Amino acid sequence: MTKNSNLTSWTTRISKCSRTVALIFATFPIISSCQSRQPKEVLFIGNSLTYYHDMPAMLQEMVREKHPTIKIHQSTEPGVSLNDHLTSEKTIKKLNSQSWDIVVLQEGTVRTLIPEVMQYQLRPTVIKLDSIIRVKGGRTILYESYPISKYPNKYCYPSFMISNTLKEKDYCSVELLSSDQEFKIIQNSFNELNNSINGNLAFVGTCFELCKRKFPELVLFESKEDTHPSKLGSYLIACVFYRVLTGESVSGINYNAGLELKDIKKIKEIVDSN
Repeated sequence: MTKNSNLTSWTTRISKCSRTVALIFATFPIISSCQSRQPKEVLFIGNSLTYYHDMPAMLQEMVREKHPTIKIHQSTEPGVSLNDHLTSEKTIKKLNSQSWDIVVLQEGTVRTLIPEVMQYQLRPTVIKLDSIIRVKGGRTILYESYPISKYPNKYCYPSFMISNTLKEKDYCSVELLSSDQEFKIIQNSFNELNNSINGNLAFVGTCFELCKRKFPELVLFESKEDTHPSKLGSYLIACVFYRVLTGESVSGINYNAGLELKDIKKIKEIVDSN
């Protein structure tokens, strides 16, 4: 499990915080948080894995119940990478428009699976965005993604999509044979990214994996063909970030987004299972 550094006085803490993280089935770490002072202005930067079913609006409804001073914002576009955001006038303008307490960086799953993409694009991009965030007095949280594959599978990018310093050929992930294998690669990638910025992780992918194991009847994806989060999956994501931002259990959230209460109870159990 990644050991996160002490945060500044205003932000939420994730990972080890003078406590033991519970283990469920596998040894996946669940999010834990120790909060000193709650953030007020939170910005999500990402793509459809963030905005599907308007997850930021779900999160806003959750925090409004007990923490109305927390305001959720987003700079999201379909299919874009963090590297695209780094070169986007719209996103950089948004980043520089005010002082953000927390900025959440979300990347597509595939880009975390290919080593050369990690090395030449994702890691340098995260470091650069984090430096911009810190200059404005903010703190970065990385949104851990979740497995999306059908197995067996392999993802490849041509060199021109990664770096002009690379030899012209395709650069690929390892052959993916299971969700467990894919998640371990994702987990290692996010641990590496987090260590590179001395930042913090929101264990979205971990909660997805635990939920799939304990409650396989829950539908977390739009369909078998569409790996975007379902409405219930987006609710799970919002619950994870509620814990990150407030340091509180999600069991007391009244907002249900029109979902079945029996399903919500299971989601909350997973997120609160530490």
